[in-house]
Amino acid sequence: MFISALLDRWNGRLASAPACMIGAAIVVFVTSILPAPVLNRVAHLLPASTEPRLVVFAAQAFILASIFAALKVRPGALSSTLLAREGLVAGAWFVLGTLAFSLLVTATMFPRDSGTGNLATLVSIWTRDFPVTGLAGRLMLVGLLVPIFEEFLYRGLILGHLMRSVPAWLALAVTTGLFAAGHDSWVLSGLTGFALGLLYLRYRSVWLCVLVHGAHNLVSSAGATLLVAHLRDQQVFKWVEGPLLPLQLAWLAFVVACLARFVAEVFAKIDGGPRRFLRQRVGITVNTRP
Repeated sequence: MFISALLDRWNGRLASAPACMIGAAIVVFVTSILPAPVLNRVAHLLPASTEPRLVVFAAQAFILASIFAALKVRPGALSSTLLAREGLVAGAWFVLGTLAFSLLVTATMFPRDSGTGNLATLVSIWTRDFPVTGLAGRLMLVGLLVPIFEEFLYRGLILGHLMRSVPAWLALAVTTGLFAAGHDSWVLSGLTGFALGLLYLRYRSVWLCVLVHGAHNLVSSAGATLLVAHLRDQQVFKWVEGPLLPLQLAWLAFVVACLARFVAEVFAKIDGGPRRFLRQRVGITVNTRP
């Protein structure tokens, strides 16, 4: 009865703004936060031929699919466009900024004797986390499966639905907060969620967000780390001598420039400017027919 009442409220029968926000938080908790500890325990009790991390993901995806079915959300309603050229350009600037920042952090903040200091050691560690599929399994999870799951949940469902009840800026803020709460690094995850939310608000394409999210994950959690480890193996960094602070500041300025260009691309050519853009109320279409 409780779940039925919650779904009725989400579907608009009790479509007040507070109810929608509470419903969004419950959906995130049920799909992303609550199942993880239990599923991790169960997954490791399965036969050795199974992949624990992928089993956990499959269960979470099933929960999300069940919510989509219960809400009668049409998947086609999550995207008014597929991959707009302007959206790809904006997303490329965000991914470039992510790559530059990840390289800066990995190269300067992690010691050489850590897991990022040797390419073979790093791959071995990641392979232990994915005993069946190895590095390919990790890359598939972070670069494809997780972006699809999170973009359909946070941007397609939650952000799209909240915009029907509250202004876009508030829907973006709530979705960003929920996205950050579901990740370990709140600040960086919040900034990423904010950028992906802007992309969805501007171009209304969940698949664009999936593509940018996947590229972001690959360069931040794998690409930059692997590249720095390889460069250390080749002893490239030993040629960098003298004070590093000016170089680091210049690199950081490049990161900021990339992200500023991303924001400029998102807000370019908007009738009424950013203020009107962030005050709009246009959400996903929910099929309420029996």
